[in-house]
Amino acid sequence: MSYRNPEQAQYVPTSGAVRGMQESLAHGVVTRQAKKEKEEAVEAARLKQDRQNEIAWSDHLGNNINGDPLAEGVLESTYAGAGKEYAALQKMISDQPELCESENCSMEIKQLQILKNGPNTSMEMLGTFESFLPTLDEDNVDKTQPLYGNMQAANNIIKGTNGYGSDQGYGVEVRRVKKDGKYTGDQELIFKGPCKDAEEGGCPFGEKGEWVVNSSTLARLEKNDGSLLSSTPDLKEQYQGISTTSGIFDKESNGSMLEPSFLAGTQNLNGEFTQTSEDFTWKPTKIYDETTGEYVTYEVPYPKYDTDKIRKKIDGYVSAEVDTMFDPKAGGPNEAIANWNKNLAKTMPKEEIKDYPFLNENGTMNWQAANTDPKAGGFAPGTPDSIYERKGVLKPKVKELYARIYGDHYMKENVNGWIDQQPRIETANLPQGVIPREIEGSRHQAKDIDFKPGDDEDLDGK
Repeated sequence: MSYRNPEQAQYVPTSGAVRGMQESLAHGVVTRQAKKEKEEAVEAARLKQDRQNEIAWSDHLGNNINGDPLAEGVLESTYAGAGKEYAALQKMISDQPELCESENCSMEIKQLQILKNGPNTSMEMLGTFESFLPTLDEDNVDKTQPLYGNMQAANNIIKGTNGYGSDQGYGVEVRRVKKDGKYTGDQELIFKGPCKDAEEGGCPFGEKGEWVVNSSTLARLEKNDGSLLSSTPDLKEQYQGISTTSGIFDKESNGSMLEPSFLAGTQNLNGEFTQTSEDFTWKPTKIYDETTGEYVTYEVPYPKYDTDKIRKKIDGYVSAEVDTMFDPKAGGPNEAIANWNKNLAKTMPKEEIKDYPFLNENGTMNWQAANTDPKAGGFAPGTPDSIYERKGVLKPKVKELYARIYGDHYMKENVNGWIDQQPRIETANLPQGVIPREIEGSRHQAKDIDFKPGDDEDLDGK
């Protein structure tokens, strides 16, 4: 009997099921691979876009810096990593808005714009600050201004002056201001320096060793033509304006002669102008008499002007100048204080200084008198040391004092000085009855005194 292996059941494909399954598996592999490649391509595109955004932001920064040495040194540190921050925000807004914290990504869009505007804001802030520095070099700048020391030290830091480097503890940086973790759009320019109390001026930035200047403050000053440091007004220019507009000088003389209407004398109802001896200023003058060969001292007449009348004429124009200097829209009250301290304080009567609490012992005006914030070293309006009666309203006594001293100084420099330089009136031009008076015992032979013929004319102008 022979042995036979049992017959094995053989699998016979039916309806193509196995083949279909195999093809399906193969297709799945291909699909997953394609999907992976597609995802990698998308990610690569995103990375490329991120990098492009980062490069674009860096280029934007570079364009704003534009080779400025101060900006290169400061802003490169300030904006380190900001390109990636910008790219990440751009990616979230464009591709993953569901990750935004705010509706429609409004807050993120605002942050993106602040980041984009950042370098320009920084450059404007630095440029505005640097535009204030030349005031330090003005001959007539008031060095008692509160920020003079800060500005001087900051200028030395920016210029790289010896002794103001990082080795000595000095530096400058820009800080982008945040609130609740989000950028506000404001920036701060920060100057740093050591504080050495033992040395005069050893703490230029105070005990904290920091001076912070806000970008909004600088922008507001620039918009209103203000400055951190006030220039002292050109007093000669102001005085020239008063002389021209007030009409006290004769127009036909191009400002070289006072109006004849201010001459001392009497004008009657018919318009006739008469003068007596009292309408002249009499001064002793030595005159050579060719007839006798002697020098004789006479009291001779010089022009006399009604200075009270002139003062009343200019008072309105003086008041206008004072109002302008105190007007915040025109740089006040800083320009007024600077002008007082540099030009007028020295003419303040010493015995009156104690009557004005807003003045220092030397007659200068206390800069803090214009500061209305007691927490910042100032004085509340209405208090004795403040120049303000109430917020924004100058005390009448401040303006009255300023206008009086200003007017006195104008008269001394532009009117009284001019009058004192006028020559004596020749005998032929004197009114009838007005004649020079010889001083008794004043005759001397030429050899007896040190006076040469020609030093003065004789009475008849011969």
